[in-house]
Amino acid sequence: MNGKRWRFVSALGLLVAWSCTDDVAGNSVQTEDTVTARVIVVDSVLPYWERPLGGGATVAFLRMDSTNFDFHRDSTDGADLDVRTLGGRSVAFRKVYWDPAKRIGRLQVRLDSELLGHGARFVLRWKLPPVERQDSAAVWKGITDNQSLLLNSAPIDDFEHGALFNLLPLAQPWFTSHSDSATVSALSLDSARHGRAGTAIGVSYTTKASSEYAQIGTTFGNGFYNLRSMDSLVAWVRGSGYLSVSFDHNGTDVHLKAWAHVTLDTAWKRIRIRPRDFDPANGVGGNQGWDKVCTTVSHLGFLVSGNGQMWIDDVRIYGVNADDFR
Repeated sequence: MNGKRWRFVSALGLLVAWSCTDDVAGNSVQTEDTVTARVIVVDSVLPYWERPLGGGATVAFLRMDSTNFDFHRDSTDGADLDVRTLGGRSVAFRKVYWDPAKRIGRLQVRLDSELLGHGARFVLRWKLPPVERQDSAAVWKGITDNQSLLLNSAPIDDFEHGALFNLLPLAQPWFTSHSDSATVSALSLDSARHGRAGTAIGVSYTTKASSEYAQIGTTFGNGFYNLRSMDSLVAWVRGSGYLSVSFDHNGTDVHLKAWAHVTLDTAWKRIRIRPRDFDPANGVGGNQGWDKVCTTVSHLGFLVSGNGQMWIDDVRIYGVNADDFR
């Protein structure tokens, strides 16, 4: 083979052989001892629904974990990463997070028209000399607001579809629960009213102490989901009492949560819950903080104490998208 060293590079859905001294990744002086690369098939990381109507650029999300990436023990925080076309042209990318200790990472990679054709591929390289190569602004340049919303958020429910099931890929029912001394009515799907159009979901409830609660909740699917990239949860709420928004890990033997709190108002109020808004881990109600729960979340809950009603509308999580719940 003309003295070249060949290796198989495992791609997501593809095995390709290439020479480590060839100019595949735009740098012929690197060898397999100093640079590692993976050729990635665009179709394996870009679902059809993420492709823009009428053409144009889009953004692919690379979800890396121990099943598809070897997080070397001495890897940096991602400063050794680079993305290029097979011809060596630099491709704009952004590190959402990169955590070798937990063996997880996420990248956003801009895909222009030349990378959207059938069979298109690009190269992810790592173990390069650490330097800042990412360009967040370039990744999203020219991407429309509608496309950005599609790629960067997941609607949990808008309650406009006439059923008490959420809008996630593995649609799950909304449910109620309560502590021993509390009571909660059946779920009501009704006009939002109070100056808000459309339909919302609500309950009437009573609790006898601040430690008691009534809850409206839903599961995200049939397992546990990595929501570490979440920017925020946004919802519209109204009612009376003290509201806790809870992300839970409900396993067979382990029940953990991260939660944040707001006060309800009789007028509709838009709430935004960000990772920094969650209580520090303190064990109260099983609270272990966001960092402990965020990679294995199963449930979302709206817990309220007091007496009266609680109504919820237009629940959406930003920083993830529908593929995070498949």
